[in-house]
Amino acid sequence: VNPTEYDCLLVCTRKTEAVVALCEARKAVMSALGVDTAGMGGDGGRGGVGGSTELPVELSRAFTYQAGANVTKLMVFTRLDNGEVDTTISDAPAAAPS
Repeated sequence: VNPTEYDCLLVCTRKTEAVVALCEARKAVMSALGVDTAGMGGDGGRGGVGGSTELPVELSRAFTYQAGANVTKLMVFTRLDNGEVDTTISDAPAAAPS
């Protein structure tokens, strides 16, 4: 059992390699199932990992995620002078009403 905000990818020191492995595994499974993944996402030329036939992934220094039905969190990664990466998780700013 993992705590609510625990994520194996978060504590992984080789995040890029882990994401690439996940993308490759998905592509292999989809191919084995005979599923044509053409047009199912991709980075659209934005520089993310993967092409037009792969799992859409965008690498970023920050992202938001739904931690609960009414809870949105902001995760920010900052590279420190010593090369380590600091991770900060905070409540995301409330969206402006539309």
